[in-house]
Amino acid sequence: MKRLVRALILTQVFTFLPLKDAFSSSANSAPPVDRTLFVGTGTSAGGIYRLDLDDPSTAEEIVTVNLVNTGTGIALDEVQDKLYWVADTQFGGGDKIRRSDLDGTNVELFLTPAGQPADVEIDSLNSRLFWTERFTNSINVIDLDGSNRQQLLTTIDPRGMDLDLLAGHMYWVEFDDNRLRRANLDGSNVMNLITTGMERPFDVTVDPIHQRLYWVELGNSGGRVWGAELDGSNPFLIADDQGQPTDLVVDLSDESIYWGGNGMLQSANLDGTNVTSISGPSIGYRNLALLVTEIPEPSTPIIVDIKPGSFPNSVNLKSKGVLPVAILGTEDFDVNSVDQSADILLFSGPLPINGGGLPVSPIRSAFEDVSGDGLLDLTLKFSIAEMVKHGALNPDTIEGILIGLLKDGTPFAGMDSIRIVPPNGSKGNSLRTSAVPEPSSVLLLAAGAAGLGMWRRRRSNA
Repeated sequence: MKRLVRALILTQVFTFLPLKDAFSSSANSAPPVDRTLFVGTGTSAGGIYRLDLDDPSTAEEIVTVNLVNTGTGIALDEVQDKLYWVADTQFGGGDKIRRSDLDGTNVELFLTPAGQPADVEIDSLNSRLFWTERFTNSINVIDLDGSNRQQLLTTIDPRGMDLDLLAGHMYWVEFDDNRLRRANLDGSNVMNLITTGMERPFDVTVDPIHQRLYWVELGNSGGRVWGAELDGSNPFLIADDQGQPTDLVVDLSDESIYWGGNGMLQSANLDGTNVTSISGPSIGYRNLALLVTEIPEPSTPIIVDIKPGSFPNSVNLKSKGVLPVAILGTEDFDVNSVDQSADILLFSGPLPINGGGLPVSPIRSAFEDVSGDGLLDLTLKFSIAEMVKHGALNPDTIEGILIGLLKDGTPFAGMDSIRIVPPNGSKGNSLRTSAVPEPSSVLLLAAGAAGLGMWRRRRSNA
């Protein structure tokens, strides 16, 4: 329902990272984005539509009513370019979860849940689908190939949910008990975040960048839209008298939230200001999913040497020392062009395995010739303990990924192999050298660099 940019195969972690703010501080302008909103009408009179948020005056029906009968949830798998939705009994859907291509073709039955499904969410990092069930009072998960289906936890009348893949959490609302709750993605460590003051909550979405939650309530005398911190503290009312809002999405590319209120598409800034009704077709806006496609500017591949002069690049996770990482100068690349006033970030790879952890900045740097070729290199020193603390080094790490910006605002990216010692039990970790990523990976990695830099700055200023 809410997966944004979602995505990057190597850079799925950056799927929801906005580039606009990071690039606007540089000499370059923000890269262009396409923002497509998928809308389910939630009635027997309509199907699933898509519209351009930059020109929302018209909508295209991509899945017709006899194939939809949609209930509440819509979710996007941006890696496989698939659309998933709930088809519930209320509208003749027979309590199914169906899927299609993003253009609405190739509709097929994906799953028959045990009880009435209410919402679906996609974990693109691990190729999984999560869903809530009302009649079994449960939250469940299944691999996108249809295997490993399991019930994660039981709860009371769960409705909308969302995933925070960076932190490893899922959030959901309970309609009957008027609660907002959180758990780990494996269903453990269930916590109550909000237990008072809610009025029939229907859906929740996560903004991991600004560390906020947003949710909609049907209300006792009119629908309401709320925001709060990720732990449920400091709630603030964004809009009331909204009819029956049942879904909302966060668009980090323009720092807005969107919801369907009073049969219209509504929006507001992330801080709750500037509530606006958007002129568009009357299609209900019951269920929403946003696809933001970002087109990064050309980036510069760099040669990264972790632990210069050493191979293999062995790292002990219990070390209290530093990890040296060199950006090597070449005839075509002057390390003086690296912008050290912006964030230079190192995190764990490969991303599809563990998400990269939270990125870490160097504690100091120096210009020196570490490669002995007579050209100046830039050596960065990272605290190993800090990297382990934030998951930027972990037992599954087999490479370090370095991203940042040049002084002209151009993103750069590079990577090198890492061997964790002692090995992670019998599994260990294989050694892979990759001094320079493939050009396509460089572009995507560097695009994520800008978003991650902006994110770290905001967290440090919070």
